[in-house]
Amino acid sequence: MKLFIFEYITGGGFIEENLPISLVSEGAAMILSLLKGIKSPKIKKKILLDNRLKKYPSFFVNTDVEVIENEIDFDSKFIKNIINSDYYLIIAPEFEGILGRLTKLTKDIHTINLGSNFSSIRITSDKYKTYLALKRLKKYLPITIKKKISYKTDQIARACDQIKYPVIFKPLDGVSGEGISLINNKGEIKTGLKKIKESSQINEFIIQEYIDGYDVSVSLFITENKIYPLSLNSQIIDLRGPNAITEYNGGYIPFTHRSIDTEDIFNLSRECINLIPGLNGYIGIDFVLKERPYIIEINPRLTTSYIGLNELLLENPYSQIILKSDFRPDLKKNISVFFSRIEFELNKYIISRKNPKFRYLKDFITPLFNFNNKYSGFIILKSKELRENIEKINRIRKYFKSFKDNDSMK
Repeated sequence: MKLFIFEYITGGGFIEENLPISLVSEGAAMILSLLKGIKSPKIKKKILLDNRLKKYPSFFVNTDVEVIENEIDFDSKFIKNIINSDYYLIIAPEFEGILGRLTKLTKDIHTINLGSNFSSIRITSDKYKTYLALKRLKKYLPITIKKKISYKTDQIARACDQIKYPVIFKPLDGVSGEGISLINNKGEIKTGLKKIKESSQINEFIIQEYIDGYDVSVSLFITENKIYPLSLNSQIIDLRGPNAITEYNGGYIPFTHRSIDTEDIFNLSRECINLIPGLNGYIGIDFVLKERPYIIEINPRLTTSYIGLNELLLENPYSQIILKSDFRPDLKKNISVFFSRIEFELNKYIISRKNPKFRYLKDFITPLFNFNNKYSGFIILKSKELRENIEKINRIRKYFKSFKDNDSMK
């Protein structure tokens, strides 16, 4: 069986633009995890690859790779590979309607889509449309108001007063924390709006109640209209004010807490899915957990948490669907998986697996990408105890920070 997997950032979506290294690192982590998990020789895997990434051999392991040279090349090869495959999966961001547009392009092709359909993506790619679709679950939704960016500051301030400070400003279509700000007072509104304008082309945004709790997500898999919650995942989010960048920095699986019933959150996740027809395959739902779970957003595609989940799956769910085997999304027990992006700048030294002084490269699931002396990659750590992973990631971060501080190899 032929499977075409398309990841937008690494697969040529930015072929006429500068590659954003953080998104390259995140996109590579997702597609490489997926390729690693699909092991059956009966499944012939194929991907597209931006020509600037062909120097990284990780993309070529047991995979057919077609290199993209320019935008015309991208348009023709994307459709051609979907037509020539038995199954396809699109991994793309929601901003600027990218995921929806690509999915709509393929809707009349008879190849089987392993992801969500266009109508469900159209809803979940817009944070306010998602909020409206889930209104029946109002108890579990933070107060959310939509406004135009062009409104006067006083009009927006009244909405903030209605919700009560602090509030969160979010673009309707943002991903990975882009454009998001924690707004503490009226004086921060203008800067918060400027931040949204820089990250989104949409003239509307949402003001949302700030819930101070645990940032988590649920990974689910949907097949044949059956919903399988797989894991509850911690998310490490650095929520910042309007003068700084809010960042998603990875997480760990599983998330547990003595006051939180995972099964209750799984059941709420099922209710969310049932309210938005057309969601299919892997889905991620973001929550903040306080006295109850608050639904933040639904991601109708593979998310970064899959990087960790892949290390726990006994069998790959996509393989089971393609091979038409009994669907059993079982996980390994008593293992903690920690995943995080590592980024640093280094002017003097070239990072190489052949350099005996360079440590921790074996922990990277991605290449350590290098664009203009800036390095970025995703690390996976596994142990029986979360504490061990946290101690190790702290050592790793300290190690890489030493490059910038000392400008020398350790």
